Amino acid sequence: MNSDRPLLPAPPDPRSRKFHRPPLPPARPLRQRISRSLTLAACLICRHKKTKVGDSSICAASFVTPIQCDGARPTCARCKAVGEKCVYDVGQGERKAESAKNRVDSVERDFASAMQALHLLHRGSDKEAEHLYRRLRLAPDLPSLLSNLTLAPSETALPPVPPAQQPLAQVDIPGVLRYIHDNQEKIRRAFSLYAERTINLFHVYTEDEAAGILAQICEPSVYNMPGPVLCETCSIVAIASHFDRHRIPPSVGELMYNAAKHLLDDLVLQKPLRAIKVCALMILCNVITKATVALTYIDVGLGIARRQGLSSKKCPPNVDQDSWIDAQKVLRSLVLCKGWLESTLGCSSDEPALLSDAVYTGAYDVLDAAEFFRTEFTKISIIKAKILRTTANPNLSQNTIDSIRADLQSWYNALPVKLRLSENLHRDKDPQTRITVSYLHVLHLGTIMLLHRRIVSCYVHLSTGDSDCARIMIQEATQAVDEGVHAARLSARLLALLLDDGGITRHCWICIFQSYMSCCALLFSTFHDAIHRPDWPLQPRSDIGLSEKAFKVLSFCAKLDPVAASFERTLSPYMRLLQDALKADGSKKSADVSAAFLESEPALSPPPRSQPLFPPNGSTVFHQACAMLFKLLSEPFSSYAPAAGGNKQNKLNEQATPNIDELGFGMHMDWIGAGQPSSSSVPEGMASFEKQPFGWRLVRGSTEYLEAAQTLDIS
Repeated sequence: MNSDRPLLPAPPDPRSRKFHRPPLPPARPLRQRISRSLTLAACLICRHKKTKVGDSSICAASFVTPIQCDGARPTCARCKAVGEKCVYDVGQGERKAESAKNRVDSVERDFASAMQALHLLHRGSDKEAEHLYRRLRLAPDLPSLLSNLTLAPSETALPPVPPAQQPLAQVDIPGVLRYIHDNQEKIRRAFSLYAERTINLFHVYTEDEAAGILAQICEPSVYNMPGPVLCETCSIVAIASHFDRHRIPPSVGELMYNAAKHLLDDLVLQKPLRAIKVCALMILCNVITKATVALTYIDVGLGIARRQGLSSKKCPPNVDQDSWIDAQKVLRSLVLCKGWLESTLGCSSDEPALLSDAVYTGAYDVLDAAEFFRTEFTKISIIKAKILRTTANPNLSQNTIDSIRADLQSWYNALPVKLRLSENLHRDKDPQTRITVSYLHVLHLGTIMLLHRRIVSCYVHLSTGDSDCARIMIQEATQAVDEGVHAARLSARLLALLLDDGGITRHCWICIFQSYMSCCALLFSTFHDAIHRPDWPLQPRSDIGLSEKAFKVLSFCAKLDPVAASFERTLSPYMRLLQDALKADGSKKSADVSAAFLESEPALSPPPRSQPLFPPNGSTVFHQACAMLFKLLSEPFSSYAPAAGGNKQNKLNEQATPNIDELGFGMHMDWIGAGQPSSSSVPEGMASFEKQPFGWRLVRGSTEYLEAAQTLDIS
C-alpha cells in the first residue's frame, strides 16, 4: 500500500462529464455612502462628542458613516439612535454666532433696565420706592414693566442711558450711513484732521490707507458700504471729532464711536489685522475722554496680535510681508499706550508686552523721522513699565534704582546730538519738529520723575513701620530724588515753551499729567527750601517761577478737560499759599521766569542740596504743605499696601478683566488669549477698578466729558 498522500486533489473523471466549480467567496456588501447635509447648529451633546460617536452595531452591520447630528428638532438623529436627551442652546434657524450675539443683546437690555430701576429707586420718595419695589418683585419681565411704568412728574426727568453704555440694539447704523452720505465735506475734514493730529505719534492708518477708505465712502453706493469699511470709517471720524468739535459735534463723535464699537466684533472675524487698528483708535478716544476702558481695548488689541503671531520674529506664511510690517508698527503703538497709561494711572501688570525686533527702526533718518520718533516713544514707555513692575515689592532696592537710572541715561546718550534737550530749546528749528522733540523729552523727563515718585512711595510705606529705615532709604537714593525734581524743572520749561508755540492740546494726557506732577514737585521743593533756607525766597528763584509756569499750563487744559480741572482745584490752595508768602516778602516780581531763561542752556544734572527732600517734622503751614504735596507725589503708588497674612500686595489700581458691556461684543473674547483673558491684564479676584485713578472713569462719553467745559477749542 502506497503511503504517499496526493498533494493535490485528483482531476475530475472525464468519463463522468460533470465538472464541479468551487463555490465563489461571499460577496462583500458595498459601502453605502450617505451624503450629509449642512447642519446649521448642532445640539449640545453632539458638539461635546464631536458628533462622531455613532452606534457601533449599526456601523458594523451596514458599514455606513457614523450617525451625525442633523439639527432636527426636538431630537436629532444621533440622540434618537443612542437614546440620549437632546438639548439645543441655539434657537431654530439661528447660527451659533448669531445666537450668542442675541444673548449679549438681551443681557445688555436687562442691564440697562436694571440701572434704570435702580435710578428710580434712588430718585423717588420712600413711598414711591416702596411701591416700585413691590411691582418689581411681581414683574415677570423687567424691561416691559419699566416701559409701561407711569412716572410721577418728579421722575419724568430721568436721564437716558448714556450713549457709551447703550445696548447694541439701539445703535442706529442706518442713521450713521445717512450722516456719512449727507455730510461728505465733514467726513473729508475728519480724515484730514486724523492725518494731521495722530500720524506723527501713533502708527495706525497711513495716509494712503486713510485715502483708500475715504475713496470708498465718497462713492454713490455708500449705503451698501461693507461692514469692515464702515467700522474703520466710524473709528477715524470718532477720534477726529475730538479735534474740531465745532464742525463735528460731540453727539456725532459719540454716534460714530458707538457704531465702531458695534461693528468691531465682525471686523475681528473678517480682518483681524485691521481690527487691531480700530482698537488703537478706540484707545485714543477713551484716553481723550479719560475713561479707563482704554486699558481694556489695549489688551484686546494685544490679544488679537498674539493670536495672529505678531509677537514672533518671523512673518506667518498666511500674511504678506507688507501687511506684517504694518501690523508690527501698530503693535508698537499699542505697547506705547500700554506702558504709558499703566504707569501714569498706576495699573499694575503681571508681565510686560513683548515686542519683536521688527518694531525697532535703524538710525535717525530725516526721510523717516516719524518712524524714529514713534520708536523712541515706545522705548521710553517700556522703561516706564519696568518702573511700574517694581510695585510687586513695596520696598525698592538701590540696585534697582541704579539699573533704571542707567537705562534712562543710555537712552538719552543714544539720541542724535541735534535732538538733545539743549539743542531743542532754541527757536531756530522747524516749529513742528521742535514740538515733536519737546514731547519726546517731556516723556523722558516724566520717566525720571516716575522713578522719583516710586522712591517717595517706598519712603511713605517704610515710614509707617520704621521711620529710621525710611530715612536711610531716601538718603541713599538722594541722587535719584534730586534728578526727579530737576526733571520737573526742565519739564516746566518745555511745557511753557510748548504753550507759547501753540503745541499744547487741552485734552492731551501727557500735558495734563506732566504739568500736574511737575507743579507738585516744584511746590514741594519750594516749601522745603522755605523751611530750611534762611535766605528764602531770594535763592533759589527758579523753582517758584517754574511752578507758576507748570500751573499755567494746567489751568490752560482745565478750561476743557475735567481731570485737569480737578488737578487745578487740588493745587490752587498751595499756589495761593505761595503767592501770599511772596506778597508778604514783597518780592513777587523777581520770581517771574523770563523767556531768555526758558531758552537758556539747561543744566542736565541737579544742583547739590544740603537737606534731603523728605517731609520735615513741624506744624507750620509750610510743614503741612510739604506733607500733603509729598503724599500727592506718591500717588497712585502709595495706595498699594501688603495684603494681610501674605507677601503679595493688595493692588488697588490693578487692571480689570475686559468690560464686555462697554466693548460691545462678547462672542470672540477668546481673541484676547487662548479662550481666556490675557494673563498680563487679569488680576486675582478683581472685576474692575476699586477706585478710578486721578478722576478717570470706567466709561465716559464725549457729551459727558464736555459737561463742565468752558470752551470747545483744544488749543
